[in-house]
Amino acid sequence: MHFTLPPLLLILLLLTGCASEPASTRPAARLRRDNYVVLLDLSDRILQEGQITRDTALIGQVIKSYQAEVAQKLYVGSADRLKIVLAPQASHSVAVQQLGQGLYLDLGQVALAQRRQLAEPLGRIRQQVANLYAAASQDRSPRHYAGADLWHYFRDQLALDFPSSPDYEDHNHLLVLTDGYLDFESYDGHRQAGHRYASTRFVPELAQRGEQWPAVYKKNNYGLMPLPGPRTAALRHLQVVVAEVQPHAEYHLDILTAIWQQWLQESGMLAPQVLPRGTDLATAQETLGRAFTPRSAQPN
Repeated sequence: MHFTLPPLLLILLLLTGCASEPASTRPAARLRRDNYVVLLDLSDRILQEGQITRDTALIGQVIKSYQAEVAQKLYVGSADRLKIVLAPQASHSVAVQQLGQGLYLDLGQVALAQRRQLAEPLGRIRQQVANLYAAASQDRSPRHYAGADLWHYFRDQLALDFPSSPDYEDHNHLLVLTDGYLDFESYDGHRQAGHRYASTRFVPELAQRGEQWPAVYKKNNYGLMPLPGPRTAALRHLQVVVAEVQPHAEYHLDILTAIWQQWLQESGMLAPQVLPRGTDLATAQETLGRAFTPRSAQPN
């Protein structure tokens, strides 16, 4: 005898079969990995009274954010990375270059049983940073300091400091400690296309236009040259804070803020948050902490 299943029952059986598909065939969710990089401009800006104290306090705040994120992942679930790097600068001594190496912690490369023991490696990094600033500031003559080449760092090194991996969902954070200027003793050999530069040499000229500078800036297409090539997905969402920006004259702060935001946006990244040096240190630390610390780890 031949039996025919009612249409409704047949549909239910098909749906049940689909629901019982083994979970192992579904792609596994990627783990979140937070990467923190601090980029140091060690030009003559560090000779200003109190600047080293402010820099090291803000570096310490990034380390605290790193620790908070690691703790949020219960240590063993963290592969977070912390790195402090020097911007290219012709005047770095051999001692400064050596002290600038090894300022790095990749928890993904640390044995699970040791991931809670962060006091020793982070203490080493803090001490090495202190030694680095001491060595970099020994010469008190500003004329012996070359400008930090931030444009070429972003072009050549940034992607290497934020490597992506198919195993992780990367969340990237960059603190740039700089006065905001990309200046050099000699501009020979530095790239330029129209009113676009790899430096901020045009800022004083633009500031002379007074309140009219935004119109002149837009009309003549002033700014930094965008970085060549497409950005990776991780860099398109890179969170950048440019801190300790120190304007030399009236209108400079607004111009530098516009330059940095335009540059990164035109280069396929998010506009950075700009913190002037005139910001109270405690306020600057709190602002940076809120920017780089996971919301779930922040106090109410």
